[in-house]
Amino acid sequence: MKLVCVDGEEQFRAVLDLEPVRAAGHQLAWYDGTPSDADDWRRRLDGADGAMLMWGMPEGVLSSAPALRVVSFAYPIIPVLFIAVGLWMTFQGILQQPFIALAAALTIATGALFYRFRIYGRKI
Repeated sequence: MKLVCVDGEEQFRAVLDLEPVRAAGHQLAWYDGTPSDADDWRRRLDGADGAMLMWGMPEGVLSSAPALRVVSFAYPIIPVLFIAVGLWMTFQGILQQPFIALAAALTIATGALFYRFRIYGRKI
């Protein structure tokens, strides 16, 4: 399967681990920067089975790439947004209800310790 990042950014490519992609027999073509026009978009998508988009795609380009089976957009922005909201909610919970937050943290820590020393590795 040929995957293409059509409008990538260099800082994301630098942290990308391609080994699992290659080990599965796939290839990833990464292009830095937004294509200059619709023809450049089509050229980059030529022969691709999947596309990874950072920002967006001009109208009509997707319909001119019939081989595409999957399109993923705004990665890694979407997961980062979920993480940011979760961290903000945790921060606010600690500020507004510190004793409940402490009790929750102790409950999680106790469960993790119990799992690690009493359950983990035990044959059932």
